[in-house]
Amino acid sequence: MDGVIDNQTNGKASAENSAHIQPKAEITHKPYPKHDWQKVWKHDYQSVFLVGETGSGKTTLAMISAGILKQDSGEKTFEGRDMDQWARQEYRSLARRIGMIYQNPAESISPRFSVFETVAEPLKIHKTTKTSESIGNLVSRVLSQVRLSTDPLFLKRYPHEVNMGAIQRVCMARALILEPSLLVADEPTSSLDPSVQAKVLKLLLDLQIELGLTMLFITHNIGLARKIGDRIGVMLAGRLVEVGPANIVLSTPRHPYTRLLIDSARGLIKNPFKPESKSAKTFGCPFVPRCPWQKDVCRQKTTEMVDVDHCQVRCHFPLTIDRLYEN
Repeated sequence: MDGVIDNQTNGKASAENSAHIQPKAEITHKPYPKHDWQKVWKHDYQSVFLVGETGSGKTTLAMISAGILKQDSGEKTFEGRDMDQWARQEYRSLARRIGMIYQNPAESISPRFSVFETVAEPLKIHKTTKTSESIGNLVSRVLSQVRLSTDPLFLKRYPHEVNMGAIQRVCMARALILEPSLLVADEPTSSLDPSVQAKVLKLLLDLQIELGLTMLFITHNIGLARKIGDRIGVMLAGRLVEVGPANIVLSTPRHPYTRLLIDSARGLIKNPFKPESKSAKTFGCPFVPRCPWQKDVCRQKTTEMVDVDHCQVRCHFPLTIDRLYEN
């Protein structure tokens, strides 16, 4: 891989540096209302995974948490401060605390910028350092952190001159150059080959430990969330339907939709996703068209999150242990 250095580093995460988002109210975005964020970020966690089918609202929720999009209503807090008020008063200060890794690395950077210019751009925008020497030192440091070469020839290369894995690491370096406390990764490996995916994921985990980061992952990969996630939020039609510790949610899912996702990942269901079930509704459960346990109340009334076995589930009739293993 061009410019990539494969080595390992060890470190200890600092709980004091861990970021968190603890909204005081539900956050609304169209077309389906009310994201109950406080259930996801109830405490400080190192990694939170958002899973769900395409169009469920995962990326929108991630963009709102990164401060890129604004919710229609409600409040969200970050590091003890109201994010909207913070953005109005000191947007650059907030932006420095949150790093973003986009889904398609090739489209998220300018083809006219070299590797060095891409990584250094946030420093110039935020004016955190003035001298060329200090900018060069910071760029070299962060490139080393993401296991990329600091050779001058590599720094002068343009995106079309390096492979996709290296481009993704350049994007990671750009997201980390301002030393954020929260890193939002929107399916960071979806455009990479499987062999490269594993290396990038391992690198992200190493950086999380080394830098004491809190990370929000957007993914379709349920198995990945099981292996490395601390908490998981399951989204359907723009709404969180189940939230809790990853090991509990994925071993004993309480929402029928969560069970469908898990069964689909295991190859037990051939066609789990029906287009008509994704239509936005302002009332009732959006999973009704596919739910084998639906009742009239499910079509007529939307329920709030209820606590079940250390998790929160948005369902009138959460799955019990005996129903978890029904065919």
